[in-house]
Amino acid sequence: MVERLTIDVPGPRVGWLPPWPNVAEIETVLPHERWTLVGGLMTPLHCMFRGLDVVRATNDVDIVLHVETTRGVAAAAASALESLGYELAPPADPRVEIAHRFRRDTATVDLLSSAPDVVDVLVAAP
Repeated sequence: MVERLTIDVPGPRVGWLPPWPNVAEIETVLPHERWTLVGGLMTPLHCMFRGLDVVRATNDVDIVLHVETTRGVAAAAASALESLGYELAPPADPRVEIAHRFRRDTATVDLLSSAPDVVDVLVAAP
């Protein structure tokens, strides 16, 4: 397995507001070695690590699956999210035959991959 750098970041003074608790919850069913946090949550994480007090609001969790090092991670990620009550949302564009967004109430998780054909494992449109 590829060795990935792990950084400990002190929590914000106001605590971990949503959607941060969703990240911790996902890690309980899908080990962090299989994915990397990206997007709107990664930006403030970098700021906190560098000691900057920057707030960037986002309401979803974006993760890149480590398809290059973990066989079957797309299916495992889908199963893990479903075990937490997330459901696969239909594609936003009906012309697209694959989906990558999972929703639970107001929580959203987007699964991304460096290999476009891997997302087909999650769902193929009827």
